[in-house]
Amino acid sequence: MVSPAETDMIAQLREETDLAEKHREKYREKRLEICGEKFPEELKRLQTIPEIKERSATSLIVEIGTDMDKLETAAHLSSWSGLKPRNDESNKKIKSRSITHGNVYLRKTIMECARAAGRNTFSIIKTDFILPYLGRS
Repeated sequence: MVSPAETDMIAQLREETDLAEKHREKYREKRLEICGEKFPEELKRLQTIPEIKERSATSLIVEIGTDMDKLETAAHLSSWSGLKPRNDESNKKIKSRSITHGNVYLRKTIMECARAAGRNTFSIIKTDFILPYLGRS
């Protein structure tokens, strides 16, 4: 049996959840609006990559930016995002190969897109590299 106090508490929690959802939706719309106004070409170009949709493209623009002069090579970007493994090796003894600390939000976005691309049954990798070797049947 649920008491009136518990019912009120559940109603308050539901209101808080609804408010958080409204804030999240408002933030997503604002982020998309800003990226659409200031970086429309970059937003379209990012969405041409398989499994990168609106949300991921705006997150990448927000976290990385569009000025790539700060990052000299792709290795700098992977290191900054925390996806580059550490190299703690001394006298051919490997101490650790875990990934480094980096931008948590950027790393999560990249990993989410990579997982989605890996799960896709009709990906570019499959059509360009695997199917030509398998033949038509």
